[in-house]
Amino acid sequence: MRTMLTLAMAFLAASLQAEKLPNGLEFQIPVAWSVKDIGEAALIEPARLDGDAAELYLVTVLPRVRDLQDPQLTATQKRYLPLDTPVHLAGPPQSFAAANGTGYLYRYEAVGGSIAPCMRIYVVGLPGGGVAALIAIARQSLWTQREAAVATIATSLTRPESQAGRSTLFAQSE
Repeated sequence: MRTMLTLAMAFLAASLQAEKLPNGLEFQIPVAWSVKDIGEAALIEPARLDGDAAELYLVTVLPRVRDLQDPQLTATQKRYLPLDTPVHLAGPPQSFAAANGTGYLYRYEAVGGSIAPCMRIYVVGLPGGGVAALIAIARQSLWTQREAAVATIATSLTRPESQAGRSTLFAQSE
């Protein structure tokens, strides 16, 4: 399975477009996907496979989180998970190679409920401080089809060093 994911990510890398948010956060998405600025985050929308909108992908800078060792990291992540679905962290975070070094993937599992969505949060430390996150929530069937694309987006999250002072942009609006 890991080999298939690696091959899919390599294939996707050939057809990516660069995006940049007002806060300086940069990343790449597949050309068929789009980005909508929604205030403190950006909504990333994939091309619909079947017209179903049972998925959500957000990119943001986590407010008041200084780095990947900040104790607020896990608590801050939970604000982006569905309120009506009790969730718990499913094991320790898994590391991955990101544009600025190492990133971490947090896997969450829903407790109870008839439909258990896949909930993943990829976090990446930013040059000069701050943490970017890609929050992914989707039905299992959609997640299976999107995982490689989402992982590719997560590995590309970065912010130029010159934008480091803008990492508190979202913290001020809260």
